[in-house]
Amino acid sequence: MLPFADALYTFGVAPENPSFTDVMDGLLSAAGFPVSDVTLSSSPTDIINDISATLSYDYSSLLPIADAINAALTSLPAYDANIFTDQLDAGSLLGAILDPSSANTALVPYDLLLGAADALFGTLGTAVNLTELFS
Repeated sequence: MLPFADALYTFGVAPENPSFTDVMDGLLSAAGFPVSDVTLSSSPTDIINDISATLSYDYSSLLPIADAINAALTSLPAYDANIFTDQLDAGSLLGAILDPSSANTALVPYDLLLGAADALFGTLGTAVNLTELFS
């Protein structure tokens, strides 16, 4: 982990000899997550503002997966139906069956993977903030 920690220090994301928490805080803050430094002894206003910022980021990180599910349930079937009818009009029964399935094989995992990555990042940041709040 030493070269990785040195790189984080070089880019100003973490202190010179970072702990695991420093590395996580640095990566999260570099990506725009609202990293917190409040504890239970902080003022109630600071705690509420921290929780609000964290939940706001969590909501925004769930939007891509919600959009992916929405597209998979609405736009993708319409796209498949268009391909199916176009291929039938062209006289290709095999293309009418295989072309929509091949498009779905490429699009669906990619879309869901990107959405899940955002949601996972938000969950990780929330866990870090809650851990720092109660420690």
